[in-house]
Amino acid sequence: MLAGHLGRTVRELQQTLGADELEEWQAYYNLTHFGEMRADRRNAELLAMTYNVNRPPRAPARGSDHFMPYKPKRRELSDAELKAKTEAVFAGL
Repeated sequence: MLAGHLGRTVRELQQTLGADELEEWQAYYNLTHFGEMRADRRNAELLAMTYNVNRPPRAPARGSDHFMPYKPKRRELSDAELKAKTEAVFAGL
């Protein structure tokens, strides 16, 4: 996806992209979700709006998540898992 976003081939990126720059692109993607996921979200927002203005009077409103073709499944972390992850992040400080 990054190669397509940058208009380059994967081989070109493998030869020129350093680990530090790749990490920066990963962080940027986590903030902006460029690419197809972003397009899917934009389309879902339009579908939700269209549905909600045309729904039957007693039908509940639908959010854009209802119209997403793919949603990453997230689970809640237990207190122990959260503590372990937090300690792992701050262990080097």
